[in-house]
Amino acid sequence: MIGKNSLLISKSYLLEVICALLFLPYTFSITGLVIRPFDLLLVAYLFVANKRLLKKAIAYDFLKNRYILLLFFFFLYKLMSAFFLNPDSFLKESIQSVEYLILTYCIYNVGLTVQTRHNFFKGLVFAAGVLVFVTVGWHLSNGYWVGYKQLNEPKLLFGLFSSALLCDYLIRKKNGKLLLVSIFLTLFSLERKGWVGLLGVAFAVNFWFNKKIKINTLLKNSFKYGVVTACIVIPFLFIGPNSIGNQVKEQVNSMILLAENFSLDNYDRELVGSSSNAARLYLLSFSYESFKTHPVIGIGTGNFKKEIEKFSRSDDGKVQGSHNEYQRILVENGLVGLAIYFLIIWMLFIGMKRIKVSALSKGIMYKYHYLLISAVFIYGSIINAFLAGGALNIFFYVVPLALIASYRKDLRNKLNLSYKK
Repeated sequence: MIGKNSLLISKSYLLEVICALLFLPYTFSITGLVIRPFDLLLVAYLFVANKRLLKKAIAYDFLKNRYILLLFFFFLYKLMSAFFLNPDSFLKESIQSVEYLILTYCIYNVGLTVQTRHNFFKGLVFAAGVLVFVTVGWHLSNGYWVGYKQLNEPKLLFGLFSSALLCDYLIRKKNGKLLLVSIFLTLFSLERKGWVGLLGVAFAVNFWFNKKIKINTLLKNSFKYGVVTACIVIPFLFIGPNSIGNQVKEQVNSMILLAENFSLDNYDRELVGSSSNAARLYLLSFSYESFKTHPVIGIGTGNFKKEIEKFSRSDDGKVQGSHNEYQRILVENGLVGLAIYFLIIWMLFIGMKRIKVSALSKGIMYKYHYLLISAVFIYGSIINAFLAGGALNIFFYVVPLALIASYRKDLRNKLNLSYKK
């Protein structure tokens, strides 16, 4: 029995490392297929830790768990779209779909008990924290006092790490000082997606529990430590070409140029600089035109980049993909694909709502896990409105889906809840 428990604990810790690898900005290509460290370690995990995983999954959970079944159907629809409308991307989409179905079941498996689920969360938060501080260290060593966004994927961890620490503080009253540090780093990162995601989680936590959470101590500490931090940091914010002053100035100038010169018929990226606002306006125009032409089934999975290059009538290739996952799904998979995607989100929301009272009436670990799952779900739903077309978009709805499914099953088995599966 001890050996079995040790194996489950090892699995949960290994799995969080695999998830954290998704936020690393490292990839390499083999015959045109992009490979990440995440892919290699997931395959190793599958064969070493779960030799009979696929057989067990197909025999039971894919057929009986409605969350995983709906996810499977969504991936199948996307694959059919790729097969008929964009055959070149079919192999890539197939591999990615299988990969994430495996990841879903692996997370579901370790989430079936309080101990392994807690180890998964603890390891994931720790790994996220390590990546956050390594990212900050890299930027500071390269002269970026603020704006920790040069490594791309890790920039999304700032808001996620702060959200997880906020849950820990509210439920277990732990890591208050670390929470304040992470909030400051999230602000200094200048990553607007992280700001919105963290604010969304904080608001939703208060709204979700339908009560006022006492955060007076947190606010007092924020002011106290904020004054000290400001005295140390502010002098450096206006030093060097990467200072916050220069970045704000560039943003303002870019927006002025955009307002004065932007044209859908002649998109000049050099004129408006690197403004993501210009790119988003252009992408919305393209999405509207594409949706009018293919409203039901879309233009095909993986065709967004290819079609927008035709739409732009430009060879600069500067606008390459959507900045909104919901927008991308609507364009590529039409109203049918978006309806299935929203159905997944709605089912997750309803699933969490149905078990709220029972989950919060149990021990502190159940409360803590419930709040963490809610935070990941909310943060991911917000982030996907500003990010699209990547592995992290799938991660942000696959992880809460797997955890909600396993959490519900854990409650049903151990607490005899009387909700309908």
